[in-house]
Amino acid sequence: MEKYLPKCLGSLVVSDKALFERLEVLVVNDGSKDRTSEIAHEFEAKYPDVFSVIDKKNGNYGSCINVAISAASGWFVKILDADDTFDTSAFSEYLSKLGALSPDVDMVMNDYIRVDEEGKNVGHICYDLPLDVNVGPDDLIRKNCPMAMHAVAYRKELLHTIGYRQTEGISYTDTEWFFLPPARCRNVRYLNLPVYRYLVGRAGQTMEQRSFVKNRWMLLKMLDGMTEQYMGVRFRQDVSICYLECQIKRMLSILVSIYGSVSPLDEAVAFVCRFRELIRIIPSVATAAHGEVILASTPFRFHYMDYVLLHPFCTRFVLAGVRSYLRCAGYHWRRNSRPKNRS
Repeated sequence: MEKYLPKCLGSLVVSDKALFERLEVLVVNDGSKDRTSEIAHEFEAKYPDVFSVIDKKNGNYGSCINVAISAASGWFVKILDADDTFDTSAFSEYLSKLGALSPDVDMVMNDYIRVDEEGKNVGHICYDLPLDVNVGPDDLIRKNCPMAMHAVAYRKELLHTIGYRQTEGISYTDTEWFFLPPARCRNVRYLNLPVYRYLVGRAGQTMEQRSFVKNRWMLLKMLDGMTEQYMGVRFRQDVSICYLECQIKRMLSILVSIYGSVSPLDEAVAFVCRFRELIRIIPSVATAAHGEVILASTPFRFHYMDYVLLHPFCTRFVLAGVRSYLRCAGYHWRRNSRPKNRS
């Protein structure tokens, strides 16, 4: 990250001295072998009251977040990846508004910008949420908010209360940043400021499709962890189960898409077996209506046909999983007789 880090850290240096002094920047060097640590320590030497460097052995993304949360002393915690930046002007206003929030706000959402290697704006992500009004996690679902790490910050006390830790040793754990914490939030506040500038298109990014395919086992491990957390809190009154179900459904959709497109065949079949195990924890019902079998799984509302329509190439894998599950649940699969001229 030595190529990107100077610009990343420089974007945090706001001109308002009073605001800048209220900021704490923890730079976690995850066992890098380039000039990352050197660059970070230069900022620490220049701004010793704001910047602090944590040098550690390589442990991948989640270990960096865990170390930083443990060391953080601020009111709110926000993540900035080393190849991304903040819009310094928007960040200055963000800090000012953050300091004026009431202490019952657990989560703050902001807009973010997608930029290419040249810094050109290629997309502005904003949210259909009211301003200056607290909302809850279920409102995020109703508004169909596309959750992303770039858009959220949490009250540190909340993270400590729920014992938040990310999975270590794998990538993509930024997804965990917006899984359980929002479901435990009482109040969410939206600030329509384009704070985060998210770099896309960089060679070697974990978000590339080929990286997704190569590291699909990591995504599956994350889904297992998400499911385990869901099963552990599904009866708690202070948790938005609806929000958790929506995020699990999203991850399952990604995995169905990836495993339906990989080869060899045995890998896809192996995922179907795992897929079957996952949906077995979901009580499902099969009802007949107008000569058709309707599968409605609860509580995830996982509609199998939706995925078939969105990802036709994985039809046989999804179908195999559904058939297998129906047999386990005691239902019998049979082909419906329909007029030949019907599409």
